[in-house]
Amino acid sequence: MQDIKISESSPNIVWACAQGYFLYKSTDGGNSFTKITAVRDSIYSVVSGAVDLTSDKNDIVIYPNPFENAVSIQINLKRSEKVSLGIFNATGQKVKTIIDNILLVKGIYKYDTDFSSVPAGIYYAVLINDNSTTIKKMIQIR
Repeated sequence: MQDIKISESSPNIVWACAQGYFLYKSTDGGNSFTKITAVRDSIYSVVSGAVDLTSDKNDIVIYPNPFENAVSIQINLKRSEKVSLGIFNATGQKVKTIIDNILLVKGIYKYDTDFSSVPAGIYYAVLINDNSTTIKKMIQIR
């Protein structure tokens, strides 16, 4: 296991990530685990930290935030569905497309993004799926 996270809402729920691609869940405090997902595409990787999978809403985690030239964008999908993830500036113009209407399985995905060619400022990560839109503010400093 590369990473283990105990749920903040229930100490019996434990998440474990193996080799960056396999996510496991335990509901008995870590005595036994069930495989939740396996990612096959090298474009993205499953990670186990920073979000609580017990919530029923999709989530975006930005780290570090504020950032300089590079940032990690982590999304938590509650169900398998087609999603788009874009980065917009403060005036609403799209500056980067991370995911463009791709079917992803339920799970947690991490995208490392280079911002070295983008001016410092305030940006928004926007996750769009069939039922909702999730927005998270990002601040680039230099």
